[in-house]
Amino acid sequence: MARQHDTIHADDEDAGGKQQVTRRQAIRPSRYLLALVIGVLVGTLGTLVQRSGAAAGIPWGMALAYLLVALASWWVRNDSGTLGLSLHLVASTMVVWALSMRGPGGDVLMPYADFPSFFAKYAVFLWMGGLVLIQFLALCLPRTWFDDGIIREWPVSEPGEEAGRDHDGHQVAGTASTKEVKA
Repeated sequence: MARQHDTIHADDEDAGGKQQVTRRQAIRPSRYLLALVIGVLVGTLGTLVQRSGAAAGIPWGMALAYLLVALASWWVRNDSGTLGLSLHLVASTMVVWALSMRGPGGDVLMPYADFPSFFAKYAVFLWMGGLVLIQFLALCLPRTWFDDGIIREWPVSEPGEEAGRDHDGHQVAGTASTKEVKA
């Protein structure tokens, strides 16, 4: 069930009139920072787990890493929109790229060598490609798939509706009505 976008009317002095802002457009900057942090965590945790089971030909670690990326992508897109997911994509890709480089002692966290099984040999490339592909697909999905609003909801009063009250007239926690402020 798609949620209708509520509209907030705000005075815009530069434009000399009113502008309309929907809830979806009113994302706080801290949500973008959270998207970056989640991207770093997804890139790190996915890289650490992606090779599990690959040597035996059963890449359960790769499946788990892909599931982590898909769930985080859905959450970030629902919470922060396409810009947040774009930041998540950049952060996770940069972390995976950095972890794929040789360490100070010449050690490699994500080796590519002549391993006997297909998944053991190509796990690095499957992980890097799948990481980007899953997030890119999440970016391309329709916005209505992410409009349920279960993660980020805050009360917005309708024009003519008393501030601090929900649609049923109940006081919303953390807000004060205009009558309570004057008293």
